[in-house]
Amino acid sequence: MKYLAFSLFFTVQFSAEIFAQNVCGARMAALSGSAITQPDAFAGFNNLSASAQLKGSSYAFYGKIPFGISEIKDAGVSILQHFGTGVMGMVFQSYGNTEFNRQRMNLGYALPLSNKFNASVSLGYSSTRISNGYGKAHTLWANVGATYDVRKDWKWAAVIDLPASALKNSEELPATLRVGTTYSFGEQVALSAQVISTTNAQSSVSYSFGLEYIPIEVLSLRFGMNTFWQTWSMGVGTKFRNCSFDAAAVVHPQLGITPHISLTYGMEK
Repeated sequence: MKYLAFSLFFTVQFSAEIFAQNVCGARMAALSGSAITQPDAFAGFNNLSASAQLKGSSYAFYGKIPFGISEIKDAGVSILQHFGTGVMGMVFQSYGNTEFNRQRMNLGYALPLSNKFNASVSLGYSSTRISNGYGKAHTLWANVGATYDVRKDWKWAAVIDLPASALKNSEELPATLRVGTTYSFGEQVALSAQVISTTNAQSSVSYSFGLEYIPIEVLSLRFGMNTFWQTWSMGVGTKFRNCSFDAAAVVHPQLGITPHISLTYGMEK
């Protein structure tokens, strides 16, 4: 019954909200997707411009089980590489099962235009397949992001997703605008907030908030909430040398818990 309820709910909501509400990576999940200003191994999924200052390379993997339903899997990889004067990012995501499957790939480039301002452009491809005669749809889209450091402890970011017309069949995906800010209190506490506006009339505006607390250098504690899904989230992260591990849980009041894990390996030049 839980699987059936999830399938009906997600099929209705998925097409309309995939860009704005799809959060990849355990750190971002723990912060309910609010920290789009922050450099992150999965920035290619969220806001590539936030990682434009990366001087080396980063390789990351995430996995989650949506609402604890083992029949449905969601996993992805992210690669960030310093290239030229900026950073090239590539991500891949696979979601679903034998009945419903979606694959997504982004390729983009982020460039620091000054010490305070970064910009990025990405191109994406999405393929959605539904069995039982529903067919398959393909969509292209463009993603434009910008991050501005007001000062060392305060950042703003804006991200626009612009889907193109479907290449085959009809996959109605809305354009979205995300605006976020993060304010840091020293090296230990950071508060993040994000507002999302879409062309989907069912949910034109939603919000997410996050808190990250770093009591010691190798440990992070995170909390968040999202008004669209009406979820709250929590998570932990730890790192050792060039490796980091993050875990999160996102709680939906009706559908249950979605566990997330992420592994990241980064190298600095």
